[in-house]
Amino acid sequence: MLQTPTANPGTSPGEQGPPHGTADTILTRLRELEARQTSLHVRLDSEPEFFSTRLLRLDPGHGWLFLEELTPYQGHLRVAPGRVMQIYTTLGGTPLHFQSPVLHTGEHDDAAFYVVEVPEAMDDAQKCLHFRTHLSARSPVELIVQDRAGREYPGHLDDLSLGGLRALLPGEPPVDRGDLLQVKDLALPGEPPFACGLQVRFARQDTHRGGIILGGRFYDLEEAEAQRLLRVLLRLERERHHPAG
Repeated sequence: MLQTPTANPGTSPGEQGPPHGTADTILTRLRELEARQTSLHVRLDSEPEFFSTRLLRLDPGHGWLFLEELTPYQGHLRVAPGRVMQIYTTLGGTPLHFQSPVLHTGEHDDAAFYVVEVPEAMDDAQKCLHFRTHLSARSPVELIVQDRAGREYPGHLDDLSLGGLRALLPGEPPVDRGDLLQVKDLALPGEPPFACGLQVRFARQDTHRGGIILGGRFYDLEEAEAQRLLRVLLRLERERHHPAG
């Protein structure tokens, strides 16, 4: 789980960090993904659809990753040598992205697998997805934030990223930059409610809307919750490219 953040309080929610750079660091992260059997979310080349897989085996001697068959099965039908997999996941609550070309496809025990290259670089998934999904135009998403004294303030989500959120809290709740809050009962589309920590990056009056606009960065985000958040954002990003109707 992420610990209480110590980054510069002036950093805005979802701001990008440096690439997760050296070859040793990349291999360490890949070994963790292999050991944990962490879900990986894949899109092929620049297509908007996302599919799921896992890292079956890491072969650093040859520079290969072995991935299990994509689900849903429509994804598997699109895989071919030479196609580039854009891969998104979270590790320790931190969003990651890397890309790898498909070298080979095969089958073992009636299940497909893919051999892709060990990536030369990893970066922040938020940077590569270029989304901070704006929710104000959608069905309102309610949330409650609680301060360290236990006081609760209801509000509505304005936008969401892998790193944090922005919300409107009606009235004049006494929150300020640097405060550590708890987000309670955040019910994202298609997911059960969850809770996490939020470090306030800014809090300012919005006289037009009659409340406080609060922006913050997540902390103490469990791995399962980070994966759920990533799934929601990937789904919303796909819907943005392919709106209903």
